[in-house]
Amino acid sequence: MSETKVVLMYIDGLTNPDFVSTVKERISEINFDLFFDSSQVAAFLEEHQNSIFPQFQQTDRPDVVAYSLGLGKITLLVDNTPFALVAPITFFHLFQSPEDYINRWVVASFLRIIRYICFILSVTLIPFYVALTTHHYQMIPIQTLLILVDSRSKLPFTPFWEAFIMLIFIEIIKEASLRMPTKTGQTLGVIGGIVIGQAAVEAGFASNVLIVIVGISTIASFLIPNYLMTKANSLIQLMFLIFSSFLGLIGIALGSIAILAHLNSLSSIKQPYFSPVSPFFRKDWNDLFIRGPLVKMLERPEHLKPLKLKRYKTRR
Repeated sequence: MSETKVVLMYIDGLTNPDFVSTVKERISEINFDLFFDSSQVAAFLEEHQNSIFPQFQQTDRPDVVAYSLGLGKITLLVDNTPFALVAPITFFHLFQSPEDYINRWVVASFLRIIRYICFILSVTLIPFYVALTTHHYQMIPIQTLLILVDSRSKLPFTPFWEAFIMLIFIEIIKEASLRMPTKTGQTLGVIGGIVIGQAAVEAGFASNVLIVIVGISTIASFLIPNYLMTKANSLIQLMFLIFSSFLGLIGIALGSIAILAHLNSLSSIKQPYFSPVSPFFRKDWNDLFIRGPLVKMLERPEHLKPLKLKRYKTRR
């Protein structure tokens, strides 16, 4: 048994008892002396520890915890850390922001759609560039192809190695900016990216076109609100890059199928990770890709299986 105190929070009569019993059972099986972060506790509670996708949500915001409890989820508070753990979650929760439920529903829906689009761009834009310039250059319009040929005429690397090196540089800048003080880190991220990009072009290590594509892809990845998901995002991007270098667009398609199959195989405290898409819950789609008007969101998510589905009191 661990010497670190862990508090399990849920609303009695609302939260599904199966969630509570599952988490209690897994906590009782933990045999580790001390934890200094809630993510370490999550590692012992997750069903799929080798997956790159988080199965618990980490948050330090009381409003997120309160809202999650009101939906029928459970929350874990770990001693010595400000971050709480919330479960069960789905893949789509990783793209939802607390501000979605404060903004007007049209604004919130627009921003949520932008996040999904940016996620797709961040993982596929660079692999598409490599696939087109390596295997499918005949699909590129002639004027654009001439620009690409001119920008790559003096480069010593293939498109794959050119993109791979730039991605490594971007990850180095991200990690370096995190280790620096806030203001210094932000300055380092902006100036470092500009300086390295310009130097790479002038030295003949990268093309102007790729620098633009890498910049768009990197900025798009910053729109993902969940930090752990941004790390998974980088690994997905790298996987797609390798697949596209060998198989072109077919490689990207196969990579997408593999990711979807993996997401369908995951669960968060025994609840399907890809719901409400698979399994399908039609009523839960009013808070999926768009966030419907709050006055019409009168029921809790079905996939959470709450004991009280309705969120309003019946008039007598």
